[in-house]
Amino acid sequence: MSFWNIAQQNAGYLLVDGAFSLLKDSEDSSIESLPEQPGVVVQRFDARLFHAADTRNLRKLTQSNTNPRCSSWYNELVRNAEFDVPELCDFSLHIAEAPFGRRELAECLTMNLSSFWRRIEGDQTGHYQNRASDIWQRMMLTHRELIEEGGSQALHVDPVRWGGASWVSGPGILIVQDRHDDVIFIDSTADIPAQYIMHARRTQLSTLRQRIGERFLNMPLRTSATGAQAFTESGELEVSSFLRSCRVSFFPILIGRAEVCEDLIERLRPELNDFTGARPFERRREFHRPTHRKHRIWG
Repeated sequence: MSFWNIAQQNAGYLLVDGAFSLLKDSEDSSIESLPEQPGVVVQRFDARLFHAADTRNLRKLTQSNTNPRCSSWYNELVRNAEFDVPELCDFSLHIAEAPFGRRELAECLTMNLSSFWRRIEGDQTGHYQNRASDIWQRMMLTHRELIEEGGSQALHVDPVRWGGASWVSGPGILIVQDRHDDVIFIDSTADIPAQYIMHARRTQLSTLRQRIGERFLNMPLRTSATGAQAFTESGELEVSSFLRSCRVSFFPILIGRAEVCEDLIERLRPELNDFTGARPFERRREFHRPTHRKHRIWG
């Protein structure tokens, strides 16, 4: 069995181990010394009041989230809380590099941190404080191989006609091909069927629909009084018609969906995705090569 399949089958165990590994120590080094690498940042006041987020740049996110003027999550908490919110400086920092599985680790912590922290606080034997996982560390060390294997498997999933039912549930990625079998868009999500329906119907939420209209059909978005963006009624029909000429494949991923999606975007450079290696003007120019066809999955 491949290491990718082992990681997927044991995703729950791996994430729990990763969570304990992150929580057992507080970050006491300077923010400037943090690496500009992907990972997870947790800011915790107690077992009930905390915030967990994943990022592609630990230093940048930590700088923002520890500044009361810049921290969006903290300012939202202050605005909406019905209790006295502690000062931001009173939150302890827990930071971990995570070149693979950072999105799922942050989600796991958001859902379960209260339970995890109660176990750590009530740990008389040191079991949780000393807990370490060879397989978690191995997964971090071999993240490149995992990401490549996941991407390879994703590209070998048979696509289906757009508008057909999604046979996959749960988290993963969607790969959209146009009528020439070129990959034009890749998306990651915690809920494949919900994301698929959203791209099919809701332009105000769908980057895919917006970019099809703007970049392929040369239609401007219109902004409503509520701030929602969409096309005219006839424009919406044109976008839906374009999508019906496409095909889509679904690849379930229990751990590593963000990294596999980002890697495929960087390698395939789909016309409707942005990629980090290019400046905005270069990205825009890339979208409008009219006859360039290179990202075939089959043949």
